[in-house]
Order: sequence, then C-alpha cells, then structure tokens
Amino acid sequence: MMLPDIFFLKHLLQCASVTPDDAGCMDVIAQYLQTTPINYHQGDTNNSYFELGTGDTLFLFVGHTDVVPPGPLDYWDNHPFSCQETNPIIARGIVDMKGAIWAFCHALKTVQHKLKGRVGILLTSDEEGDGQNGMQSVIPKLQQQGFLAQWALVGEPTCVNNIGDYYKHERRGSYTFNITLKGQQGHTAYPDQAWSPNTALSQFLISLQHLQETLPEHHNISLFSVNTSTSTSNIIPQSISIGLNLRYFSKNTIKQCMTVFQQHHAAIQEKPGALPYQAKPIRLKEALEQAVASVTGLTPQASIKGGTSDARFLKPIAQEIIEFGLRSEYAHKINEQATETELHQLTNIYQELLLNLLSKT
Repeated sequence: MMLPDIFFLKHLLQCASVTPDDAGCMDVIAQYLQTTPINYHQGDTNNSYFELGTGDTLFLFVGHTDVVPPGPLDYWDNHPFSCQETNPIIARGIVDMKGAIWAFCHALKTVQHKLKGRVGILLTSDEEGDGQNGMQSVIPKLQQQGFLAQWALVGEPTCVNNIGDYYKHERRGSYTFNITLKGQQGHTAYPDQAWSPNTALSQFLISLQHLQETLPEHHNISLFSVNTSTSTSNIIPQSISIGLNLRYFSKNTIKQCMTVFQQHHAAIQEKPGALPYQAKPIRLKEALEQAVASVTGLTPQASIKGGTSDARFLKPIAQEIIEFGLRSEYAHKINEQATETELHQLTNIYQELLLNLLSKT
C-alpha cells in the first residue's frame, strides 16, 4: 500500500468494532493524534471527543467507529478485519466510515501547523445500531456545556460515481406503518364459508400505488413485508399484515397516509423513526465546493439519497452542517472496499477544506 500513515488505517480496520463495540478504535485514534479525549461513554457505547488547536473558532468532524456485522465470512475475498495489502482495500468499515476517519485525522495532522482555531473530532461506537447511547446521549451534554461549532462535517459516504460528486445537508425522516387487513379464517376448499383478506389486499395495493403517485417530490412510501396470520396451504388466513416505510420531509405526508389507510378499515400501528433534518450551510458549502474543485475538478451536488445519519442531531451544537465522505456503493456489502486513489482524494479534499476555513494566511 502506498498510502501515508498506512499503519494507522490498518489498525483501525483490524478492530472488529461491530456495533456497539468500539473494540479499541478510540485508543488507536488517541495514539495517532497524540491527545487524550474527553469521554462520554454510555452503557456499552464509547463516545469520545478529541480536540486540537486553540482559539474561538471551532471546526467539528463527526463520525462513528462501529460497523455492521460482516455477514458470512466465506463470501469475503479476505477476512473482513484483516486489512490485507491490496488495492482496492477490502475491509468491513473502510467505506462506512473508518476510511473517512483515517482521511480526516491524516489531513488534520498534515495541515495542523497552518491552521488557526480549534478542530474537534466527535466519535461514537453506536451509530449502526439503535443509536440510543451514541450521539443522542452526547449532544445534550455538550449543549449544556455551551459547546458550539461554527462548522460540522460528518464523514458519511455521500459520493456516488466519483469522489466529490455529491454531498448532503439534509436527510428525509423515516416513519413505519404496520397495516392489518382482516378476513375470516376458513378452509381453502370451502371459500364460500370464509372471507379471504385477498380482496381487501388488492384494493389496498391500488390505493397505495395512487398514494405514492400523489406524494410530494422526494417523498416515497415502500412496502417491505407481507405476512399472513397462518401459512398452512389449506387455510384461508384470518388476516394479512403489511409493513410500509415512509421517507419524508413534511409531516403532512404522515397525515395524508393515515387518511388513505383509514379508508380501508384496517388496524394501523405507527412507529416513528428518525426525524427529517435540513441544514443551510453557506460558508461551509462554499469551502467544500472549492476544496472538491481544487482536488478533483468536479462541482459537488447536493443529494438527499440514502438513509438517516447522526447529522440530524447536530443542530443544537453546530451552526452549519454538511456530510461528505467516500463513495457509498460498497457500504455494508460483503467485500466492502475503497481504492487508494479514493482515499488519497478524500484526505486531500479534507486538507483543502480545513485550509479554506481555518488557514492562518
């Protein structure tokens, strides 16, 4: 491998930090940065804040050391936590998001002597799980302490085809519905003596398609499960349950969905998920666009694709927020990977971003 500080990257990737186990990542980072973090550990989760520099201005990098489980090991080209010297580098977490952590830490050490102000790094080991002990628990504590960053960068994988093509400053919320349509159980050989919920299901799916077509732009509702109360071949089920997930910006779409569902006399269970967030970065956006153009020649575009992230918790402690990291194509996949070129580009963009905002000259 031709990457600088390669041993730091290898040590990070060799930590089997399946959520919420940090597995020693924070120690590796502290040793590399040669600083002692302030810890906000909660339950089985490690939350740590590192800070370098002095002054009133604060640039904050936010990330997570935990990764999703690797899945069946036999399908990997190499062990997911071995970090073999290959290009691309194949390892669980290289994309989401240890590669970005490495890139930012390396960038910071490279240009630190040229910066004025403070640079903070806030990390958790509970982002891929339910997140209750992660940023959700840390942010209120920081807010009580009067913590406020002028700019916050979240290292989530936002790029699609090339490093620098997309960033994010807003995310849709998530809302789940479980719909139960009732019939009357009976024998499949005597359908006249029962009432199959199939008819109700057919009518419901027609309404669901019409609902999707009338939702506002960037809103969508997806069916993710269909289950019957029985699965025996000679029984007409008593009920059919449908799982639906809504991605939304406007809360009015939740009411719109409920109005449609209630017309079918269904039993409805609601499960609120992550709330939507929308940031309006100005100087941070300009600085990132300049950095990307300098390194890659591209003009990054804003995107709302993808799921939720910890960026939605940052508004109380950050004035401007942007997410920017590696390409998302291999995130969470078997043989998760990133090339040396992609890692070089990302760390160079992070360097330019820091200089654009905090340079002494």
